[in-house]
Amino acid sequence: MANAKTCFVIGAGFISLLTVSALIKAAPLKYTVVEIADQVMPQLLDETGGKALERGMREKGIEVMLGGSVSAIERRNGDGYGITLGSGKTFSADMIVCGTGVRPNVDFLSGSEVKLANGVVTNDRQETSVPDVYAAGDCAETHDFLSEERVVHAIWPTAIDQGRVAGANMAGDAHTYPGSLSWNVTELFGLASASVGEFRDRPGLEPIVFHNPAANIYRKLLLDGTRIVGAVVIGRAEHIQDLGVVQAMIRRKTDISKWKHMLGGERINYGMLAYETIKR
Repeated sequence: MANAKTCFVIGAGFISLLTVSALIKAAPLKYTVVEIADQVMPQLLDETGGKALERGMREKGIEVMLGGSVSAIERRNGDGYGITLGSGKTFSADMIVCGTGVRPNVDFLSGSEVKLANGVVTNDRQETSVPDVYAAGDCAETHDFLSEERVVHAIWPTAIDQGRVAGANMAGDAHTYPGSLSWNVTELFGLASASVGEFRDRPGLEPIVFHNPAANIYRKLLLDGTRIVGAVVIGRAEHIQDLGVVQAMIRRKTDISKWKHMLGGERINYGMLAYETIKR
């Protein structure tokens, strides 16, 4: 790395961009990012949020290529790597960062009595198909809090919540897990990025949006009737610091109809919302 001048990044997801965001502070290399989807961070941001983050990346001098995939990588003797895209375009790089998704490492359980799907299948007590055997965290498949679909949410807050439930039940209590809620907050390329719950538009959901393109600030709250079911935010630290209140409102299924008119401005009185949420 000491003599590297170029870095090629495969994937524009959470792990890849966290790596590049950290590297760029210590190693001022020429960075090229290729992503198979049509936006950066497709698993965490909607299209507008992705464009805002992409703008922040380009302002840092990072080349971004969307809709592309890598078909071959070859080691060049003493001269880094050669990368070939599916389109036939080629690149040379001294370093490669690869972050193209994660999956639970549960192959060692194949053939056992522990049921597997996308991960270790658990019930609402975090118990597996084998009585008194529990799973929690990145390996555990549970249900989504909003959709009830079976999911693996490989994020730290989910691991903590599931671990508490599994541990309590192993100790003889009777706790149940209410379901996973997608929840990611990070700082990338000078921008704070966050999403919680649902973040993509779909029929039946009402978006309430604040967008200041000049300042690269974007916030969208998604409503299902009178309750918030998701949010995505791009901006500065102060724009995401109170997103935990939104998460609590989603979990509590808070009726926000009387405050709906307050949700479209740049600033939201989260203190008042938090008080009303707790009071209920």
